[in-house]
Amino acid sequence: MEVSESVVDPDLLKIVAFTVKESHTVKEISEAMGIPIAKAYSLIDWMEEHGLLVEVGKVRTALHGHATRYLSTVDSGSIVLENNRLVIKCHHKDGGTKVYDTYLISNEKKE
Repeated sequence: MEVSESVVDPDLLKIVAFTVKESHTVKEISEAMGIPIAKAYSLIDWMEEHGLLVEVGKVRTALHGHATRYLSTVDSGSIVLENNRLVIKCHHKDGGTKVYDTYLISNEKKE
């Protein structure tokens, strides 16, 4: 999944917004945001891999297991569409900025 495709996924944006100030488990995210649990796990794995979420601890579950809590690393962001390019800027809480720049339509002519 491309970054440009992912950050416009409404479920991904819901997860970022829900975890900006308070950490949550996958189950809490799934239930509160109305995202199917399998999709929530998939998105959270992807987001963690791309630095949009971090693990911040574990909590005990009712069945004596443990569930990981996740917190968004994103402080703010912007999405700009300009000249056939999608430019996404993620400003992180640690002060860093990550820029994703993608051409939406290939400049190559097809025969």
